[in-house]
Amino acid sequence: STVYIGDIAKVEDSYNEDHQPTRLTLKDAVGVNVIKTSDANSTETADNVYKIMHKLEDEYKQYGLKFDIAQDVTTFTRASIEEVFSALLVAIFLVSCVLFLFLRSGRNSLIVLVSIPTSLISTLFFMWIFGFPINMMSMMALALVLGFLVEVSFFVTEIISDNI
Repeated sequence: STVYIGDIAKVEDSYNEDHQPTRLTLKDAVGVNVIKTSDANSTETADNVYKIMHKLEDEYKQYGLKFDIAQDVTTFTRASIEEVFSALLVAIFLVSCVLFLFLRSGRNSLIVLVSIPTSLISTLFFMWIFGFPINMMSMMALALVLGFLVEVSFFVTEIISDNI
């Protein structure tokens, strides 16, 4: 259902002297601050705002209105998640080198290395199924748990290879 501003606030058709003007690129502007709710995903909210703004810009282009986003706090979040993924790839490479160095067996190293993407894919799948967001906390927790996974896999593989 549609929620009108008049439903949640007092709306008057009047004129108010501008005490604190909003400017964007040295031109007068109208500022709108979008704040997500506590249970909303910030990147999804930002994506939805971008979609709506592009739609509004197309709709009001004939009036010469231009829509810009002055500040987007999700750019840091997106960059951080990309950094975690790239650090994860570097970590997998370094782990493979260390495993091969200590286990001295390509087969045993491969077994441990296969467990990393398998656990990553299954974890991300279950996060998606249960609706957990991919944010900084979940990515840091995933990186930490992967360290434990490699450590345990390393010890289990070493014990198995010693007892065979």
